[in-house]
Amino acid sequence: MSSYGVLAVDPARVCGLAMIWPGGMWCHTLVFRHVPSQPQELALLLAHLDGEMPWGNADQWHYVAEQMYPGKHQQNAFVDAIVEGQIYQELGRMREFASAQRVLAGTWRNILWRGAGFLQRDLAKAAAIDLVQRRYGVTVDDNSAEAICIALWRQRELEREAKRLQLDLPRPQRRKRRVAAKALPSTIRDKA
Repeated sequence: MSSYGVLAVDPARVCGLAMIWPGGMWCHTLVFRHVPSQPQELALLLAHLDGEMPWGNADQWHYVAEQMYPGKHQQNAFVDAIVEGQIYQELGRMREFASAQRVLAGTWRNILWRGAGFLQRDLAKAAAIDLVQRRYGVTVDDNSAEAICIALWRQRELEREAKRLQLDLPRPQRRKRRVAAKALPSTIRDKA
């Protein structure tokens, strides 16, 4: 059975990169002078990092990045999405990924503990730093810590999928949200 690793990106002007594989972890924080960065600047940064990145520790790599939810910070989310797209494009030129996925912060933060997806941003960052400290024994900045947590979430999802396939279980169905009858307008409630 081939080994696999996960490369995770927490995109922003100060961008966290993390790689995890069975028995190890590597992380780095990229700081861009301008966001979105010039493609040449990003290509040079990643080409320089390529020699440090532990690609040889796994046979195949899975890519995952935080998907930006616009909410009230639409401009930041738009810029962060551009940064993530540029990173994915440049890394895709360097390596082939077994899969690529984007995940909302409220989803991957559940790696911290069940229900952590609802934490405020500052508390979630502190919890991510604490998790990395306890799990790997190193202290990293919040950007790298979040990237490591995103990678851990993806690794857990890949393990679950492998177990599901091994046991020949059907893929879990997504639950449909139920709307309480009294929340519906009376014209719709009467038809139901």
